[in-house]
Amino acid sequence: MPTARPFPDMLAKFLTAYLPVTRACSRNTICAYRDAFTLFLRFMDQQAATSPDKVSFTDFTTTNVTAFLGWLRTDRQCSTATANQRLAALKSFFRYVQDQAPEQIAQARQVLGVKAAQVAQPAIGYLPVEAVRVLLECATRRGLRDLALVTTLYDTGARVQEACDLSIGDIHLDKPASATLTGKGRKTRIVPLTPQAARILTQHVRTRPDDPFEPVFASRTGQRLGRAGAAYILAECAHAAHAERPDLVPAKISPHILRHSKAMHQFGERSQPDLHPRHPRARLHRHDRDLRQGQPGDETPSHRGSCRENPRTKPVRPDLPAGSARLAPPSHLTHCYAKTPGSNTPRTSPNPNNFT
Repeated sequence: MPTARPFPDMLAKFLTAYLPVTRACSRNTICAYRDAFTLFLRFMDQQAATSPDKVSFTDFTTTNVTAFLGWLRTDRQCSTATANQRLAALKSFFRYVQDQAPEQIAQARQVLGVKAAQVAQPAIGYLPVEAVRVLLECATRRGLRDLALVTTLYDTGARVQEACDLSIGDIHLDKPASATLTGKGRKTRIVPLTPQAARILTQHVRTRPDDPFEPVFASRTGQRLGRAGAAYILAECAHAAHAERPDLVPAKISPHILRHSKAMHQFGERSQPDLHPRHPRARLHRHDRDLRQGQPGDETPSHRGSCRENPRTKPVRPDLPAGSARLAPPSHLTHCYAKTPGSNTPRTSPNPNNFT
């Protein structure tokens, strides 16, 4: 009868072969799974007096896993969502164990039977336009890199990891400017950049090596900036902005708040569209209005073959990259962007006649 495969061998195969090769998981996903087991081994060492080299499948009981989740929330001050993420990593491993080592099914069921805790959905916070302007002014005083980072987070609505993963080749600064973001699940999308953000990024990219694989945002050592570094830069800008306007800017701002702020500002702008008359979407608005009101005395249909008759047809600017869409820059957001370092004149609102 073959001997049961030990826990260390199964875990090593799970992290080094199954996740990266079979499942083709990203590096961040693999690191998250690895960290979950690192914390469990630390918990067993500190709370159960079991050194990491002595941990086996028999230690993964319902009691131990439940105590581990409580230890995360109390001793490590982790949120309920973080504890649930660690539990999901353990469950994923034991689903793999059930398939590869059927003799461990009974042990795996103890882990798979642990229920995730309910997580309250907090209200989404966002900054008013004036608060974003103050934040960008404080970022300007910190230097060009920090200004470019905060501008990119707000202007593209990118997640912090998406901004950190940007390389020089992902930025297209010729008109129309855009950024290629790679998000969760390795899904790629093209996001247009406003002229103000494009000018700031153009000045910043000139300070970086001319290599498409070089990171757009780097640390002082030249390495790619991580999530912790980006959060630190934003926290410093928020601290300075809060000291300047405590009634407007909160003391703590997470990178995701800028993502929510951009969405709320765009939503408010689209509820009252202010498009240039030559903009395709403005022409579509007039077309819909004419169809609703009718044309007295016009007996011949003048909109044959239009987008109204074919709802699948959408007006698209021919000069935009595939997969992207652009509206005229919101008129109430153009004053957010502060002047860039080295410039003696503040940035002015773009000429609406440039948007065709």
